[in-house]
Amino acid sequence: MSKYVFGVDVGGTTVKMGLFTVEGEVLDKWEIKTRTEDGGKNVLPDIADSIKSKLADKNLADEDIEGVGIGVPGPVKEDGTVLKCVNLGWGILNVQDELRALTGFEVKAGNDANVAALGEMWQGGGKGYSNVVMVTLGTGVGGGIILNGKMLFGVNGAGGEIGHICVDENETEICGCGNTGCLEQYTSATGVVRLATRAMASSDKKSALRDLETVTAKDVFDLAKIGDELAKTVVDEQAHILGRTLAQIACVVDPEIFVIGGGVSKAGSILTDAVKEYFVKYAFHACRGTKFALAELGNDAGMIGATILNISKQDYDPQGASVNILIAEGHVSPENIDKSCNQGLNFGQNDTIHAHLDKSHVTVHTFPESHPENTVCTFRVDIDVSTCGEISPLNTLDYLISSFDSDIITIDYRVRGFTRDMCGKKYYIDHDITSIQDYIDEKTLTKYDAIDVNVYQSNIFHTKMLIKEIQLQNYLFNTDVYELPPKERLDITNSLRREMIEIFSGMNIY
Repeated sequence: MSKYVFGVDVGGTTVKMGLFTVEGEVLDKWEIKTRTEDGGKNVLPDIADSIKSKLADKNLADEDIEGVGIGVPGPVKEDGTVLKCVNLGWGILNVQDELRALTGFEVKAGNDANVAALGEMWQGGGKGYSNVVMVTLGTGVGGGIILNGKMLFGVNGAGGEIGHICVDENETEICGCGNTGCLEQYTSATGVVRLATRAMASSDKKSALRDLETVTAKDVFDLAKIGDELAKTVVDEQAHILGRTLAQIACVVDPEIFVIGGGVSKAGSILTDAVKEYFVKYAFHACRGTKFALAELGNDAGMIGATILNISKQDYDPQGASVNILIAEGHVSPENIDKSCNQGLNFGQNDTIHAHLDKSHVTVHTFPESHPENTVCTFRVDIDVSTCGEISPLNTLDYLISSFDSDIITIDYRVRGFTRDMCGKKYYIDHDITSIQDYIDEKTLTKYDAIDVNVYQSNIFHTKMLIKEIQLQNYLFNTDVYELPPKERLDITNSLRREMIEIFSGMNIY
C-alpha cells in the first residue's frame, strides 16, 4: 500500500516542497527556485526532477508514492486546468496532466489560496472544522473556501477569489486584476499602506506615520497598538471593509470559522477583534456567532494543503475494523469482580482483556468494499447486540439506525434460550412482538421501503429496509452534483440504485 505523498506550493520566487506520510506527518521539506523565464516552461520539469531526486535520497520506490498535490497562483478548474498564472508566465495549462506525464504519479492541482485553506483546516487554525473560509492578507488578498471538507473550485477555477470582490464602486485606481474597488486594494498589506497614505493626505492629525520614510502595514498596526490616532483610524477602516465583506460571504457559504492568514495577520488580535466587531454588525443574525481564528501554518500551509489534495479521496482498499463492547446491565461491585479480570488497570500491557460483566455485549465489524468497474463503493457495518437481563436489543434500534444513516438495513431478531416458571415450564419469549418494524420510529420508517420475513413459531423475525429517495450529492467525493451534466447524473443514480437493489435482494440481478 502507498505510504507517502508529495506536497508542492508554487510561488513566484520559490517552490516549496514536502514529503509527507498519508497521515500528514512531514518527513522532509525543501525549496527550489521558480524559473519563470521563457513563459515558465521549466517550472513543472524542475518540480518533477526534484521529486525524482528526493525519491533517490530517501530510497523510495514509485509504488510507495500515493501521488502529488500541487497549489499554483492562479484559477484552477477541478480537472487541473490553470486559466492563466501571470507571475509564472503560464497561459491555459493542465497542470495535472503535465506533471503526471513528467512524474508518472497521480496529480491533483488547486489554487494556492484554496490549498492553503485545506492545510489550515487539516492541521492549522481551522482544525476540527469542515466548513472553513480562509482569507490571506498578504501583498494581495487570497481566499479559500472549504465546504463539507471539500474545496470549492468553481466552474472557472475562481471559487474563493475573495480579494477581487468589489467593495467600492467609486474607486478610480485600478486593481492588479484590471477592475477597480477590489477588496485587496484596501485590506492587503499594500492596501493598508494605501489607506494610510490617503489618511495622511486628507487629515492634519499628528502621527508618527508622517515621520517614517517608508510606511509599511506593520508600522500602521504597531503604531495603532500604542494609541496613534491616525494609525487607529486606518486600522478601523481596513477592519470595517473586511468585516462587512466577510458578513456578505457568510450569507452565501455560512462557514463555521473564518481563518485569517498572510503577513498582515501577524498584527494579531487588534486585527481580528476589529474585523469581528464589524462582521457582527453586518452579518445575518444566524451567522453572527461564526468563529474567527488566526492561521497557524504560515508559509507551510500551501504545501500541507496540497498534500491533502491527494489523500482526501476515500480509500476503499478494504481495511475494516472490529470492536467488541462488554455491557454491565446493572451495577457490579468491585468485590464481586473476578480478580483475573483486567478492570482496565493494565490496559495495553496484556494481549487479551477479560471481564465478567453479566454476559451482554455489542460487537461491531466494518467492511469497506468497492466495485471493480463502476466506481461504486460500499461501506458495510455489521452489529451484533446480545443481551441477557433487563436490556432489550430492540430498544437500541432507532439509535443505531440514526447513528449510521444507512441506505440498506437488514435486521434479524430472535430470542435465544428460555426461562422457566415455578413449575419448570419453559417460556421462549416474554414480550409481544409481531414485527421488528413495531420498534422503529414511524418517521424513520417513512424514509424506507420495508419487508418482513418472520417465523412466529420459532420466534424468529427478519426485516429488510431500502432507502426510498437518493440524494446524489451524498454519494459524491470532491464533486458537486451540479458540476455534472444531466446524463452523467442520471447514469450515476441508476448505477447506485442497481447496486442497492442487488444488496437489498441478496443476489446478483443485473
